[in-house]
This record gives sequence, C-alpha cells and structure tokens, in this order.
Amino acid sequence: MWGFRSFPTLRRLALCLALLCLVLSTSASAGTAAKPGVIMQLNNLAAAGSRVVFEGSVSRGKPGSGNYDQGKLGLWSQRFGSRKLELISTTTMCSDESTYALGAKGMVGCLDTWAMITQIGFDVYALLGDGTVKQVVSLNFEGGDFDVPVTEGVPAIFGDGNFLGYLDVSDSGLVRLFRITPSGQAKYVADLTGLSSCNPTDCGSVVVGSGSIVIREFRDSEVHVFTTAGKHVATFSANPAGPVGSVAIHGNRIVAVANGGRLAVYSLHGKLVHSYRAHAIRGQVTTYYGYAAYMRGGKSVHVLKLSSGKDREIARVRSAGCAALSLQRAGLVVACQDQSQPNIRYVPMKKIRAKLG
Repeated sequence: MWGFRSFPTLRRLALCLALLCLVLSTSASAGTAAKPGVIMQLNNLAAAGSRVVFEGSVSRGKPGSGNYDQGKLGLWSQRFGSRKLELISTTTMCSDESTYALGAKGMVGCLDTWAMITQIGFDVYALLGDGTVKQVVSLNFEGGDFDVPVTEGVPAIFGDGNFLGYLDVSDSGLVRLFRITPSGQAKYVADLTGLSSCNPTDCGSVVVGSGSIVIREFRDSEVHVFTTAGKHVATFSANPAGPVGSVAIHGNRIVAVANGGRLAVYSLHGKLVHSYRAHAIRGQVTTYYGYAAYMRGGKSVHVLKLSSGKDREIARVRSAGCAALSLQRAGLVVACQDQSQPNIRYVPMKKIRAKLG
C-alpha cells in the first residue's frame, strides 16, 4: 500500500509516462503526415510581394498508396519559400499559353487569346478574393489563321499586387487603359496617347509597379511611362534587344534590356542613370529595390546591383530557356516551366544582399 509521502512520486511518474506517450504519438503522426504536394505541370505564373500563383497540376500522397492523387489541375497559390501549395480554384480560367497577373485582396487576372480558322478572340477573366470567377471582357472578331487583319483586341494584362488592369486596342488604333475592380468589372481609365506600334495582339513589354505603367512597344525603341490613372509621364528612346526589349520597374527606376544584352537604368522621366554590360537575354529582366535579375546563357540566373553594377550568379536551371523570373520584396522567384521537371525555386532577399551588398 502506498503511503502518504509516496503520492508526489506517483504523480511525477504518471506525468513522465504521459509526456512520453505524447512524444511518441507526435513522432508517429509526423512520420505518417502527408508530404507537401509535388508540381507535375506548370503552365504559367505570376508573383507579387510574397505571393506566387500558377496554373498547373500538383500531385499529393505517396505513389502506390491508397491516398495518392496523381495531379489536380487548377490555380495554385504558394507563399514565398513555403512548401505548402494551396489550391485556390479548380477552374482553369484560361488556356495553357495565357498571361496571368495579380491584383489586390487575392485577385488573379488572366488574358486568353485564341484563334480559329476565321475567328480570333480575347477573353479576360478575374478570380476574386472569395473564389468567384468572373469574365471581365470577351471580344470575338473575324480573323484568325487566314490573312484577315485583326483590328481590335486586348494585347496585355498586368498587375503588381495592387493595380490590376489591361490594355484594349480599338479598330481605330486607339489604346485604352482599363482597371479590373475588386468586383471583377472593367473600369475605363484613360486613352493612352503617343503609342504607335501597339497592335491588337501584341503591345511589346508592359509592366506596372509603384503607381506607374511602362510600355515598350513591339518593334519600337521608345519606352512610354504613364501613371495608373492614365497620365502621360514620359517617352524616351532605349535601344531594343531584338524585336522588343524587356522592361521592368520598381519605385522611380526603370530597367531595360538594350542592344548587346546591356542593362540600362532610367529614371521615370527617361534620364539614363546607369548602363551595364550584362549579356542579358531578351524577355528576362525583373527588378526590385536596387537589384535586377536576368538570365545569362540560358541556364544561369544573375542578379545585378543597380547602383554599382556588381553582378553575381544566384541560381542555375537545368533546362535552357525554361525559367520565368520575378524579383519581389521577399526575394527572387525562379520558375522552371520544363514539363519534364517543373519546379519553383526561391532565393531570399537576405541571400541576395549577402552576395551583392
């Protein structure tokens, strides 16, 4: 029989056994927990801030097990650096070759351009913060694969996590700016004057950031800057790289890919601030807070410090030409769209600063 003085010892023993059971239970649960999903298909991607959204499929569970799901197609969201993949919509709003952009309050927009033998169409969709999908605009014209000129269309959609909008080219050649509202409606903003090469299916490189829209027209050396309210800020010349040179913007700095793969840095009003020899590939430049990321040689991802020109390789991809880059507040997003091994990699801003200062 236990004496009165033995009860504290008994209680301590019971407590230790309970803690041991809890540890064993937690370990067992961790051992059987489902692993994070694996990206099986990655069609297109958009990023803003710490949020990444892509259209594709993700497998879950262990192959061969009863709970294995070989791939659920839809829109997926991931926070920068997180292993968690969240399915935000099973509705694939647009086709595999569409352009996606991010707006405020969880909004996702996409532009789908399609062509048939005698018709061409432009559809803009928006996924709202509550998961509702809305068709913002739908245009359908005679044209398509035959030699029938297309005189009206939607050449670009763009967003920076705050402003989400698109361009519309009328049959008279007028370029109009529209904003997509939080309710999924198209709101006319302004006519954008001075654009000469923007056509219904291609307006070159169009980006938005920090309240400014930058357009580098197709087959044109001119860069046009507008506010998101449609006010013209500046037009200046930048030697293009190939048919069109890519542009990027953050704050009051515009980065453009110029002839010879140079990275040219301009103020919002077109003053050349820096020009660096970078061997950049056309169509691959992104900038944030004093840095620019670009592709060199097809497989090498570089980051350049805009104030000094200091340049370092920050990552590599397996397949040449597979990467899509987005430099954001949290760091660099490197998405490889190689369908044999699609993946998304993250380089934290802390690592970029450590390498480049």
